[in-house]
Amino acid sequence: MQSFLTAMTYCSYSFGFYLSSLLVSLVNKVTSTSSRGGWLSDNDLNKDKLDRFYWLLAALSLINFFNYLFWSNWYCYNPSLLAPATNTTNSPHQAEDGKVVDLENNMQQQQQLQVSFKPY
Repeated sequence: MQSFLTAMTYCSYSFGFYLSSLLVSLVNKVTSTSSRGGWLSDNDLNKDKLDRFYWLLAALSLINFFNYLFWSNWYCYNPSLLAPATNTTNSPHQAEDGKVVDLENNMQQQQQLQVSFKPY
C-alpha cells in the first residue's frame, strides 16, 4: 500500500509539472505577436513580462477560491448522525428516559463527519 501511495504522489507531481509547462506554453502562444515574443519567451527577466504572468496566476487562484466557496455552500453536516444529548444527573451510561446509552457507539457517531447536499 505504501509503494502504491508513493507512486500516486509522484504521478500527481508529474501531472502538476505537465500542467505548469502547458500553462507557460499557452501563455507564450496567446501573448506573442509577430514583432515580439510572449510574456515568457526570452530568458531575460528585464525584457519578459513576468509580473503579468504572476498576476495571471493570482487571478486563477482567486477564481479557484471562489469556486471553492461556491461548492462549499452546497454542503452541510448530516444532522441524523448527531447523538442525542444525555442527562449528566443520572449515571453516565443512562439517558434521561432510563435507556442505557452505548457510549462507544455514541462517540463514533460524533466523530464521523458525513456531509450531504443541501437543496436550494
